[in-house]
Amino acid sequence: MSECELCNQGDPSITVKCWSCQGVFHLHQRQLGMVEEGVVIIGDCPDCGVPNCWVKRDNGVTSSGAILYRGESIVDLRGKR
Repeated sequence: MSECELCNQGDPSITVKCWSCQGVFHLHQRQLGMVEEGVVIIGDCPDCGVPNCWVKRDNGVTSSGAILYRGESIVDLRGKR
């Protein structure tokens, strides 16, 4: 993974995998801290550009993939790296 601004600032991250291309990338604790428990998070894969969705759980997220939308709050992290 290439270094990003938040990596350079020492912000811890978790590793996630794209559901489409299986590319590995990361989400930072600062980003996750903006999201409440149970909220859907959307982020684009930096390798293939496909949107990935997770649900925030504890200090991490559920596995990536399509989310059946049932009225949950959504936080779009695309373009906020």
